[in-house]
Amino acid sequence: MNRRQALLAAITLLGGTFLDGALPVWAYEGTRGAKGQPGRFFNASEMALLADVAEIMIPATDTPGAMAANVHGVVDGLMLDWAVPATRAARSGSGT
Repeated sequence: MNRRQALLAAITLLGGTFLDGALPVWAYEGTRGAKGQPGRFFNASEMALLADVAEIMIPATDTPGAMAANVHGVVDGLMLDWAVPATRAARSGSGT
């Protein structure tokens, strides 16, 4: 079993649904950005760190890794669009 299969098994075990590796198109809007560029929620250095950590967790093998899959951009978008209001308010008040 490879890492991706283990993650899918864990998600399924916890009651998650598998969307064939895809979120709805609107979930990705505004998320594409190069590593080290500021996101909508995270600043440039945080985006670079997020991209590196995601790539360590899901490295490129015979399939694309996290960076190629734009995991850092998707997480950035989710933090802005799906985080609890207190998290979004704390971030917008921090001046970053």
